[in-house]
Amino acid sequence: MKLVLTVEETERFKLKKSKAQEKVDKSKSKLDNYEAKQLEVLDKKTKLEELRYKQRIEKTEAKFEKKISNLKSSGQNNEVITKLEEYRIKRLEDINEDYEIIKKNLSLGKEDLLDGTKGAHENNVRIKLTAIDYKISKINFKRNWKTQKESNFSELRGKEKKIAMFAAQAELFESGDKLFKPFGLKMVDKKEEIKTKYDLWKLDWKIKFAKCSQWTFKDWINIKIWTIPFWMYAGFVGILAACIATKTVDANMVYGPGVLLTIAIASGVVFGKIPIWKKYFGGAVMGSMFVGTFLVYFGVISNPKGIPQTDWNAGHFVYNAVLVWFKNQDFLSFYISVLLVGAVLLIPRKMIIKSIGGFFALIIMGTVIGLILGYLGAMITGMNTKELVLYYALPILADGNGGGIQPIGKIAGKFGYDEGAWISRGLAISTLASILSVVAAAIVNGVGKAKPSLSGNGKLMLRDIHTVDRTAKVNDRNIASALLMIMMIYMLSDLFEKAIFTEERIKILVPNFAWMIVICLALNLANVVPVEMKLGAEKINKFISKQTTWLLMVGVGIIYIDLKTFIAALNGEALFISALFVVGATVGPMLIAKPLKFNAVEGAVSAGLCMTAQGGSGAIAVLGTSERMELMPFGQITCRIAGSVVLVFAAIAFAQYPPSTAETALAVVAI
Repeated sequence: MKLVLTVEETERFKLKKSKAQEKVDKSKSKLDNYEAKQLEVLDKKTKLEELRYKQRIEKTEAKFEKKISNLKSSGQNNEVITKLEEYRIKRLEDINEDYEIIKKNLSLGKEDLLDGTKGAHENNVRIKLTAIDYKISKINFKRNWKTQKESNFSELRGKEKKIAMFAAQAELFESGDKLFKPFGLKMVDKKEEIKTKYDLWKLDWKIKFAKCSQWTFKDWINIKIWTIPFWMYAGFVGILAACIATKTVDANMVYGPGVLLTIAIASGVVFGKIPIWKKYFGGAVMGSMFVGTFLVYFGVISNPKGIPQTDWNAGHFVYNAVLVWFKNQDFLSFYISVLLVGAVLLIPRKMIIKSIGGFFALIIMGTVIGLILGYLGAMITGMNTKELVLYYALPILADGNGGGIQPIGKIAGKFGYDEGAWISRGLAISTLASILSVVAAAIVNGVGKAKPSLSGNGKLMLRDIHTVDRTAKVNDRNIASALLMIMMIYMLSDLFEKAIFTEERIKILVPNFAWMIVICLALNLANVVPVEMKLGAEKINKFISKQTTWLLMVGVGIIYIDLKTFIAALNGEALFISALFVVGATVGPMLIAKPLKFNAVEGAVSAGLCMTAQGGSGAIAVLGTSERMELMPFGQITCRIAGSVVLVFAAIAFAQYPPSTAETALAVVAI
């Protein structure tokens, strides 16, 4: 492909490249100076830590030598001295391990610095120099193509012309620098990619069917459902069906979770396999909720309120068993507590400290712009501020279902609202906003490709953050102690809410879940929780969040979700307001990303769209769609910590807007 720029254009681009090169060189000089200063700081820290290490070793050795000498001179038996020697060795090993961790962190800091400055320079080259080459390539391709199109295809018609033009366009692209690729060729590549994926999917299923055709009866009954052989799961269903049919389902700690988990396994496995539903509509989690909701809607399971127990049918007994365990014995609060404590304690302390500054500014900006656009939308549609804040802002900005919708529903109940009605509407809006967030993530990703100056290709800021911590093995006792810690944090937060920082004293109701976040942040920043207990909390968090969420959502569908209310919440007005929130959350971080040394696209994805997505699963969908999974730690800060802070504002909002007569009437009916 020949160069067809005019002399003036050639000179203009040459001047642009010259100026851009000057800027790149100037920026490189600044980066080199910054790198040299930071390396000097790191070297000083390394020497200082080495000196401290030697002093600690000498001090510890001297201390133990003196103690051992005193014991020997006082005639103590050898067993005591041996024990002290063993303790001395253990203390020295701990000091050595601490020093190794410090050295590794300093080494990682150095790597992060070098990678950051290198990445910043490469980004400058891409934005300032490669962008000019891309413009030249685009102009050159379009002019060459225009010439070819006018001279070579005038005699061809219809499909023949289309095929010939496509072949010529592809040949022209291959003969050039390949920087600019026309939309038509991109679409062909996309079609080929989709076709390849489809062919692989079809081949995979053909292989599976071919294998199935060779299966024996024994193979069929041993198919694993949620790691359970089919024959065994069928047996579980049969046992449950027999208990329901004979009305022996009792309201205790066994029947409630047993009923929910049996239903959840079937619903979760099915909805987790449906491609479009899995990607855009919440997959197994939302599918499980709808199964529970439909069971109540069609009367398979029904609320026995007001009916004498002697007149209860099988569905009434099942509902009562679920209600007692799920609501009265409050499994929901336990689930939320585990998620909140785990989410805040397990985020690296260094990352929280870093996020307190610029990254939180991005989150706040996205939230503020989202609220402003939402308010403008409310003015256009005639929606009042109360409905906008309570039924749109809170569910959209909260941390998904378990850490957001459910605790806010409980907060709503404390202020006189019908908990179930709020959760029904809140989940509908949260789901809608999450779907829109995934769509927005795809658009933002496209913007980053079209405008390289806005993208960091997955890097949020100049310097990455990597840390190591003391290694530790987790045993059953550590898990038990972590469970006790979670319970104690819940009790302390309850104490704060109901006895110390009461509504009468501080003139506002701050719910216990909000206090839990404050307590966990303080514990994390103070670095006082032993590593073993943190890892124990991580084990509990993973088990509860991964293995009981389907169960939880079936329970939510049965106890809290009114299908009519849920469907009524999904209308044109809801779509319009939710879309404005998502647009605001996307644009807000992009406006201030550059001054705060963040990349705009990465800021919009991690600080904006992860906020409007539905919790951790929504954040994963957003990051996956935007092709930026490496931003997961920051996405977790957004949806977990920032999303959890929304609980504090939820209490303020519900206090500001008392329930109307209709809303309190709903609560009365539900009792």
